[in-house]
Amino acid sequence: MGIVIAPQGTNEDTYLLARLASEVLRTPHVVLYPGAPGYEDDFLIRADKNPNTRGAQDMGLPAPATAAQLAAMAQAIDQGTIKVVYAIGVNLVEAFGAEAVARWGTQLDCLIVQTSNIVPGCEQAHVLLPSATYAERDGTLTNFQGYLQRLNAAFAPRGEAWPAWQIYTRLAQGLGQDWTYASAEGVLHDMAAAVPAYAGLSYAKIGDLGCSVTHES
Repeated sequence: MGIVIAPQGTNEDTYLLARLASEVLRTPHVVLYPGAPGYEDDFLIRADKNPNTRGAQDMGLPAPATAAQLAAMAQAIDQGTIKVVYAIGVNLVEAFGAEAVARWGTQLDCLIVQTSNIVPGCEQAHVLLPSATYAERDGTLTNFQGYLQRLNAAFAPRGEAWPAWQIYTRLAQGLGQDWTYASAEGVLHDMAAAVPAYAGLSYAKIGDLGCSVTHES
């Protein structure tokens, strides 16, 4: 199984995904795809337009994939080494090319796409998982400087969409795990116990203004 994810989710989301990949699915084929870089200056604007690239790596996901790593995953899919792909918030056509994604629609045993909006490549999916938008989620994000901030849901997810942490919890349960998370705050509790840089954190401690997380040099 191969997992391709954009660093758009919260720390709580990516903490559970990292556990799902390593503890449950036991797959080494995990790629963090940041998308095409944008404009960058020498002051404030950064080429990486994702809100949680650093947080995703803190939670155990790999560094952003290089072109060579993306090509290696595409080759593994074409050669049949990877038979199932789980794409999360990723524009698959941008990442791998339209021809490859079109092949995979019939070549793969299963293509799972998790997204909050229609993205190129999702029409090839065998399973489509609707996930909550940023305005429908609770959680935390860590910026490139290691500053942690809260994300508060403005309203409940529409339709059949779920927050990503809840999707991962239900998937783990379906695969025989006894995950019992009922809220993003419950995930944070375990995350703070497992990730040294986030030790002792709670939503109350983070507050409305956020806080810095400690990384070992």
